[in-house]
Amino acid sequence: MALRSSLRRFSACLLGLAACAPPSGAELTESSSTSTSTSAEATSTSTSTSNASAESTSEETATSSTTGDASTTAAPSQCGDGEATPGELCLVRLDPLALGHQPADVELADLDDDGHLDVAVAAVGGALYTRYGRGDGTFDDAAGPLVPLVQPRGVAALARTQTGPLDLAAADMGFNSIALLEHEAPRSYAAPKGLPVGDQPRALARGDLDGDGDDDLVIASQGNDTVTVALFAGDAPPILQSYAVGEEPYAVTLADLDDDGALDVATADRVSGSISVLLGDGAGGFADATAHAARPDVRSLAIADLNGDGAQDIVATSFDDSKLTILRGHGDGIGFTSLFLPTGAELYGVAVGDLDHDGAVDILATDLGSSELLVIRDLQTELPTVSRMATSAGPLDVTVGDLDGDGDLDVVVAATYGDAVDVFVNDP
Repeated sequence: MALRSSLRRFSACLLGLAACAPPSGAELTESSSTSTSTSAEATSTSTSTSNASAESTSEETATSSTTGDASTTAAPSQCGDGEATPGELCLVRLDPLALGHQPADVELADLDDDGHLDVAVAAVGGALYTRYGRGDGTFDDAAGPLVPLVQPRGVAALARTQTGPLDLAAADMGFNSIALLEHEAPRSYAAPKGLPVGDQPRALARGDLDGDGDDDLVIASQGNDTVTVALFAGDAPPILQSYAVGEEPYAVTLADLDDDGALDVATADRVSGSISVLLGDGAGGFADATAHAARPDVRSLAIADLNGDGAQDIVATSFDDSKLTILRGHGDGIGFTSLFLPTGAELYGVAVGDLDHDGAVDILATDLGSSELLVIRDLQTELPTVSRMATSAGPLDVTVGDLDGDGDLDVVVAATYGDAVDVFVNDP
């Protein structure tokens, strides 16, 4: 009963339906932060899980509400009938894309402008790969690395012209620079140009920060605790501006956190155990960072409206701490309410999207220790559900997109120890 009560209270906190004072004997807590204040101890909750087959559609699991304590019941699966039933999780793992050099980060984008999503992969062992999608969830065979680099950790696809193929950028920690690859033709790139930035650039995020229609770039540098904003305008060299964030930023993402129409920046600061938020002005400038408490050893983050209140929320993984941080947004980009969800996993990458066709956002996270993909669903109900699916060894990054053109989200995972990229297609 205590576990069931704690889980209900977590969901109520996320939805903003109840205060989150910890009940007797439980660890459920909440803290509101607009600066560097340290939150209270982690939320205690219970989830039910099932292991999915490595080759077949994952089993759905749910938490039964017919008994006094939390228990699991397998929901009848109708996967494969062509009907997208709300609440039905139907991820099918295809054969991995064999690459090499320890894939660490993966980007989904239509690189060659043929209408199908492709993958670009930064492999920390020293290579940048591209694999081109066929539009059915499969990819063309790769001839080998697109270009050798020293230690690439992040990759981004940039739209620097209004139409046509995309350019590529890779964060090369070995050279303390960004490798820029301009497209010469579909599936063909010029030799990389180096853009010196920061110290140990690790992660990239792309978006139009100044409203000129061209993608710009934000680079998180873990060696000097900064993000560098690179504003592109046509063929001119980018304008660079750096901002201080928390200690050792491991990940960076963009979203409109204060609902003003301009993109804002959020970083996952590993050593300081915080999320830094920099509010954008829509013209390429940013306010000083504000820090919000997360769990220790935070590794990755994603942004979405998790509770349906219209405000953007931030979810972040913590590796050694084995908990998810959820910063419930207040809609102004300044105030957040911190919630912590134990998962019992060595979490690394994170992504968000509606995987089970119920209209609500789900959380995907990679478990580096067990080599599994976690899908956390039903966040707006009393009892969230966790499903686990096997991946290739050492999953780091995860991202989602419609690979087969059927209107639902598919999943791609970069597995560093397996030298592969896993593809899960959504097959309702």
